[in-house]
Amino acid sequence: MNVERLARTYEFSVCTVLLGFVGLCTSYYLLLAAVPFHLYFFSRMGRILGINRFALIGLLLLMLCPFINTLGLLLLNRKAAKVLIAAGWVVGVMGFRIEPVKKA
Repeated sequence: MNVERLARTYEFSVCTVLLGFVGLCTSYYLLLAAVPFHLYFFSRMGRILGINRFALIGLLLLMLCPFINTLGLLLLNRKAAKVLIAAGWVVGVMGFRIEPVKKA
């Protein structure tokens, strides 16, 4: 697993989740505009984490519903965060630092 790619994807994915929550609270059109970004980051992060292709395709079809895709991406972000913390990365305000902390 490429942890650096996962950290970069996680950073942009967090912004997309925030866009989804703002869309849920304000405008349905904003939420619909976030759907392609949710699908892209969900598929990319799923491939990095090694989720089975058939399961990933099924989840992507389920994520066409705007509310479900925000929650699905949030749950996948949580799984990615656990992997990154286990790899020794430091949590920042909007994601992980690109450089992992070197342990002495």
